[in-house]
Amino acid sequence: MADIKPIIVITAAPIMAHFKSLLPISTYLVKQGYEVHITTGAGLREDSEWTGATFHPYPEDISDPTKLIQEVEGIEKGTPQRVNMDLIQFFITPIPKQYETIQNVCESITTRESYQREPIIIMNETGSWAVAPYLFGAPWRGVPPSAVITVGSVPVSCTDPDLAPFNAGLPPAVNDEERAKYTAMHQQIWGTEDFFAGAQAFYESTLRGLGATKDIPVLLDHVKLSDRYLQCSLEEQEYKRAAPPKGLRYIGWPELKGRKVPPFPPFWDEILEVSKQKSKKIVFACQGTVPWNDMNDLIVPTLKGLDGRDDLLVIASLGAPHQKLPDGFEIPANARVCHYIPFEDLFPHIDIFVNSGGFGSTQQALYYGAPIILVGVGEDKPENNARVEWTGAAINLKCQTAKPEDVREAVLKMVEDDKYSKRAKYFSEQYHSVNPLELVEQNIKEVMKEKL
Repeated sequence: MADIKPIIVITAAPIMAHFKSLLPISTYLVKQGYEVHITTGAGLREDSEWTGATFHPYPEDISDPTKLIQEVEGIEKGTPQRVNMDLIQFFITPIPKQYETIQNVCESITTRESYQREPIIIMNETGSWAVAPYLFGAPWRGVPPSAVITVGSVPVSCTDPDLAPFNAGLPPAVNDEERAKYTAMHQQIWGTEDFFAGAQAFYESTLRGLGATKDIPVLLDHVKLSDRYLQCSLEEQEYKRAAPPKGLRYIGWPELKGRKVPPFPPFWDEILEVSKQKSKKIVFACQGTVPWNDMNDLIVPTLKGLDGRDDLLVIASLGAPHQKLPDGFEIPANARVCHYIPFEDLFPHIDIFVNSGGFGSTQQALYYGAPIILVGVGEDKPENNARVEWTGAAINLKCQTAKPEDVREAVLKMVEDDKYSKRAKYFSEQYHSVNPLELVEQNIKEVMKEKL
């Protein structure tokens, strides 16, 4: 039994931002001889199957992220009320059908004639709470998984005595007074309707409705029950914790390479030439791929703010075919705009990255040694942006919609002061000193030894 490889069942939130780090992991495990299954949104089928895994889509009504997140009139992005609604709509409401789907996937494996009682490991990224009911004692149909491994696709988010509530964007406590302050903040945030008491109550009722029998902590803490929590970053990029989860391991960034991508934009050769000659600094602006992005938040201010700078080549990616610049907007002479450009090909050539603060995007930038200017307060961005700025490799503008002059000032500061690029290059060296994919397999083997 010890020589039998476990079967890996991956579950992820149905958006590429959360799913991307799992693509190289799945590809590697398949090449190492593991049987891998992936269940997530139907829009990620092609990417999943590219890795060699067997794909199982979520049900249609929880498969499309644009249908999960609904705007609520009067609730602004970045406010506690908006985050509360996001937690309910995007993470908690899908749990029953996600849980049903992942049991169906496992049952399809264990009931086939070729099944040889191989252990099954559920590998969930932190944005998928499909396995939370099982972790809290809900019944499991058929052969239960032997282990649960969480892959960290956002900053480490579980509670800790030394840390403020996740998404507060505050540094670690350094004395008892700050710890007491953070404890009071936790009580307020999770215990009052002005913040996340509504999401917490809905989370608990959802899990109880599925048969959970164990005590249920705050909704970000289920990862503490995973056998391993493999965080896709470096330990020194995360705040030091007084009580880290027992299974927490830092594996670095599993960079995606070799994936089939759309054609490069027509100005790709210009990027390569400028990079080779070092005739200009290359600034790349992108605010992610989520469908509800507003180009006026980051892309437009960046293009306006850097207009007229002949020493800069500004590249802007709108993120998706449906995204457009405002009607009548004139693209500056020093700028090039496209809908998509593969990060893994572009990042080795850029000098500065202007971004909305998605976890994966910032990790990729640091993997390649590019300092970052951060714009954004929605989703988990207040926390991620604060932590990236804390590393010394970024400037955080701390706003939802940037002012052109602020972007310009931050870019010029990075051009004139190399301390940011030095820190980014330092982290790049650290990233390249570890092998995340080998560490994933090592932890799989360790967990199996512990369980069998």
